[in-house]
Amino acid sequence: MVAYGDLMKDLGHTHNNLGNLVASEIRSAILSGSIAPGERLKQAQLAADLNVSRIPVREALRILEAEGLIESTPGKGSRVIEITEKDAEDVLSVRGALEGLAARLAAARVDKSDIDALRETIERGRAASRDSDHVAATEFHTQFHLELARSSGNAHLYEELAVMPAKTEWINSSLLQTRGPYSWSEHEEIVDAVAKGDAALAEQLMRGHSETVAEALTESTIGDTTD
Repeated sequence: MVAYGDLMKDLGHTHNNLGNLVASEIRSAILSGSIAPGERLKQAQLAADLNVSRIPVREALRILEAEGLIESTPGKGSRVIEITEKDAEDVLSVRGALEGLAARLAAARVDKSDIDALRETIERGRAASRDSDHVAATEFHTQFHLELARSSGNAHLYEELAVMPAKTEWINSSLLQTRGPYSWSEHEEIVDAVAKGDAALAEQLMRGHSETVAEALTESTIGDTTD
C-alpha cells in the first residue's frame, strides 16, 4: 500500500479550491506511478495524510473519476483504473487524427506568438526530462498538445482535445522516461513545419508522432495489458 504521506505535501492550511488541489496531488501520484493501477483510494487515509477533511477528498475523487483516472463502485469505493494496451492505442488513434487536423489548421494560419509559446514549452519539457522530473515533463507534454490545438483557431476542435488530457498524460508519463528526447525532437519538427506554413507536412508529422507513441506501447506495460 502506498504511503500517501510520503508522496504529498500538507494541504491543510490551503482553503482556495481545496478539492482541485487534492485532485492535483493524487493525479500527480497516479501519473508518476507512485499510486499503482488498480490500487484502492481510501477517503479516510487520504484525508488523514493530506490533513484535510473528507469533503475535499470526495470532491477530488469526483474530479478524477470525470477525467477517467479512477472508477467508483457503490459499496466498494474508488480505485485507480487499469489502462490496457488496447485502450491506450484507441485513445492515441483518436487523438492522432484530431491533432493531425489541428496541426494542419495551425500551419494554415501561422501565428508567431503561438510558435514562440510552443517552442518555449518544448524547451521547458526537454529540461524537465533531462532532470528526470517525469511528472513535470508529462505536464509540459500535455501543455504542448493543448497549445497546438488552440493555435488551430478552431474552438470546437480545441474543446474536443481539451477533454482528453488525463488518460493521455498517464499513457505519455509511462513512455517519457524512455522516449523523452525523441518525443521533444518530434515536437520540434512539428512546430518547424507549422512555422513554415507547410500544412500537409505538419499533419503528417503529427500523425506520425502519434503512431510512433502507439508503437512504443507494444514495448511498454501499462496496467493490465490483456484485452
